[in-house]
Amino acid sequence: MTDTESGPDGPDGLRLPPAPHEEAVGIAPEPPPPAGLPRWARRTKKHKPPASRHPVWSILMLVGIVVLVIVAVLAAIAIWPTSTKDLGPDPQPAVDYADARARFDALAADEEFDVIDPCRSQLLGPGGPTQRVVVLLHGTYTCPAQMRQLGEQLAAEGANVLILRAPRHGLSRIGTDDLGGIGLVSALDAEDLRDWADDAVDIAAGLGERVEVLGHSMGGTAAAWAAQARDEVDRAVVVAPIISIEGWPGWATTAYMNFFGRMPDFSLAGEADVDHQYDGRSTRALSQVLRLARWVELEARDTPPAAGSIAVVLNPNDTVVDGGRVESNLVERWADEGAAVRVVDLPESPELPHDVIDPAVPRARPEVVDPILLELLRESAP
Repeated sequence: MTDTESGPDGPDGLRLPPAPHEEAVGIAPEPPPPAGLPRWARRTKKHKPPASRHPVWSILMLVGIVVLVIVAVLAAIAIWPTSTKDLGPDPQPAVDYADARARFDALAADEEFDVIDPCRSQLLGPGGPTQRVVVLLHGTYTCPAQMRQLGEQLAAEGANVLILRAPRHGLSRIGTDDLGGIGLVSALDAEDLRDWADDAVDIAAGLGERVEVLGHSMGGTAAAWAAQARDEVDRAVVVAPIISIEGWPGWATTAYMNFFGRMPDFSLAGEADVDHQYDGRSTRALSQVLRLARWVELEARDTPPAAGSIAVVLNPNDTVVDGGRVESNLVERWADEGAAVRVVDLPESPELPHDVIDPAVPRARPEVVDPILLELLRESAP
């Protein structure tokens, strides 16, 4: 080895001291790049490993993805249309008074053990066939007791009056004579309401010559269904029908119907106005009333109603029913199809509640409302 050459330990055979970091951790120095490499390749770049993401951010990202998926699923449930195609009529009219009476007695017998007494179905009249038969369909969460006073006035005029209890309404608490809770109505379906109206018209057809139907709120929706679907109905008086949610745009009402019609029921707390009405509100029950109403709306677009004539009664002080939509989606469509239909507005004063029929409801004024309803039923009578 010459004086100018360096050995492995350094020039002139002297061992170079290790670099401080090599001595500390025992790491061999990085070998120099091969001499034949170009300059750019000799410059070795040391890349730092990517910094690991903080676990909190990873959790937040995962939660965000889950939330977005849930929102997308819920939105799809609300947007996907609810079917109404199976809500048409299934007419099976009674052939005579005896047949009608037997059908009513069978329904009444089924209510003996689980329905409180004021809420049982009622048949008022002389005990034989009459010229006029009036079907009274009560409102949501209440029962035939709502219609009793109006029915007695009609019976006094010589009519047979049929007041059928709506499905899942007026049920008692197990083992008691007390009215049950709002949860009892949570399984209500639009098909139940259709069958309720169908059964009422079927029985009424055998009780006399002329069938008139009057319904309020949920019963108003059922009366509108009967007017649209059943040609046995000569006259329909549709009082404050629920076809939308007051103050909500149409798309929001549709989303409510789609969403809560598919979800488990949410029973909302509330106080009943009378002792034969359930406390609170049911999200599913309302969705099913809206579903029946949707069938009527769709049919009314291009099919004239089956009833001979229709009166729609609206309360300008109603906080439950959207009167404007009732007129645009029912009255105007019926009129466009050539139906004999008109709108009757109740007086603005005195200020009336949503339930304008039950005399036990606070602020109800039967002395104001009953004469109007009775006259509307008589209006086209022979």
